[in-house]
Amino acid sequence: MTQQQKTHHLGVIDKVGENIVKELGGHLTDDMHECTHLVTDKIRRTVKFLCAIVRGLRIVNQEWFRDSKKQSRFLAELSYENFNESSTQSIEARYGFTFTKTMAVARSRSQQLFSGHQIHVTKSVHPPPQEMYQMSLCPENAKGLGSS
Repeated sequence: MTQQQKTHHLGVIDKVGENIVKELGGHLTDDMHECTHLVTDKIRRTVKFLCAIVRGLRIVNQEWFRDSKKQSRFLAELSYENFNESSTQSIEARYGFTFTKTMAVARSRSQQLFSGHQIHVTKSVHPPPQEMYQMSLCPENAKGLGSS
C-alpha cells in the first residue's frame, strides 16, 4: 500500500485511536462523502454503516489502526474486515445477508447503486424516511479507496 493522505470516519474510537490516525497522516470526519474507512467493533444497522456499504468503503475493526501504528503506516485492510464471529453470524441470519459477499458486490459495481431508479419512501419504512434520504445521498462508489 502506498502511503497517502487518507480521510477516515471512525464509528468507534477513543483518544488513543484518534492520535494514531493523526500520527499516520489520516483525518477524522463525520461526512460520509469524504470518508474512506469506517472503523467499528461490529456490524451495525445504522445510517453510517449502511452508507459505508453503499459506497463500498473499507469497514474494518479497531485492530486495523492499532496494528498500523506498530508498522508506522496504514496496513492493507482485508484481514481487518472481520468482527466477532457469533455477532456477525447472528446479524447475517437476522437480516439474510453475508457481509463479505455484500461488500464484494458493492465494490464491483460499475454504476452507482441507485442509478436509474426513483426511490419512494413511506413514513412507516425502517430505517425512518430521514435516514433513508441520507443513505440515498451516499451512492458515490468509493471503490479504489484503500489498498486491499
